[in-house]
Amino acid sequence: MRRNNKLDFSANYKRNKGKRVRSFILAFILFVIVLGTASVLMFMKSINFDLSNLLSAAQTTTGVDETTETTEPAPLSGQRRLLVSFEDSDGKLNYAFAVVVSFDERLMTVYSAPVSASGEYNGVAAALSEQYKKYGPKGLKEASEQAFGIKFDRYICANEAALKSFLGMFDDITVEIPEALDGRTSDGLILDKGAQSLPAEMFVKYLNYCSSEQKARSFASLLRTVFSEENADRLQKYFSFIANNSKTDITIVDFSADKSMLEAFSEEGGKIYVGSDIEKTDEVVYEEGS
Repeated sequence: MRRNNKLDFSANYKRNKGKRVRSFILAFILFVIVLGTASVLMFMKSINFDLSNLLSAAQTTTGVDETTETTEPAPLSGQRRLLVSFEDSDGKLNYAFAVVVSFDERLMTVYSAPVSASGEYNGVAAALSEQYKKYGPKGLKEASEQAFGIKFDRYICANEAALKSFLGMFDDITVEIPEALDGRTSDGLILDKGAQSLPAEMFVKYLNYCSSEQKARSFASLLRTVFSEENADRLQKYFSFIANNSKTDITIVDFSADKSMLEAFSEEGGKIYVGSDIEKTDEVVYEEGS
C-alpha cells in the first residue's frame, strides 16, 4: 500500500477562519456600542441634559395634566357654650366663666358666673361652690345650667398651678386696670391705673383680688391672646395642654370637629367681648372689652 506523504492544512485553515469570524463579530459589537454611546451623549448635549432634571421629572410627572386642589376656608356657623372654672390651691372653687362663641357673628362673649349663685343638682339646691365641692365639674355644670338658664356644651376646670403654667406659654397678658392698687390688698398688689402687662403670677393674683366684672374682663384679655391671629396655628398645642392639665369633657374628637372653625375665627379677627349679664346670653347683651 502506498503512503500519501502530502501535508493536510485543512484543520488549521478551519481554526484560523473561526478566529477571524469571532474577531469580526466582537469588533462589530464594540463598534455598535461605541457608536450608540456617542450618539446618546451628542443627543444629551443638544438638549442641555441635566440628570437632576430627569430625577425631578420622574418624581413629579404622572403622564396626565395635574390640577392643584385648594381647600375652602371652614364655614363659620353655629354656637358653642363653654363653662370654664378655676379652683384655688386648696381645691376650693374660686371663680367661673361662661364663654359663648357665635361663629356666625365671629363673636366670643365672656360672662362671669358667680360661684355664690344657687343652682340645683340631683334635686338639691346649693351654692355653685358647694355643688362643685360635692360633685366636681359635672355637678357644677348642671347646677350652673339650672342657675343661669344656659345649656353648656362642655366644661373645663383647672387649678391655679395649671393656669399659671398655661399663662407661661404666652408673653405678659395686657389687662385694663380700672383703678390703681397701692399694695394694701391681701397679696400686696401694686398696679397703676390703665393698661398693664401682667406676668403669670401677677395675672393670677389680680384675678383672685378683682371684682366679678373685672375678672371677666381679665379672662377676656387672656382669650384675646389665645385666639389672636399670630397664635392661630398653635391652638392644637394649647388644647393638648388643657386636655392634659385640667378636668374637661372635651375630647380630641370634639376639638378636631371645631379646630378649623377656631383657626378661622382667629385668622379672620374674631371679636372677644365681655357680657354685661350672664342671664341674658340669648340676647347677646355685651360690652366691648379693652
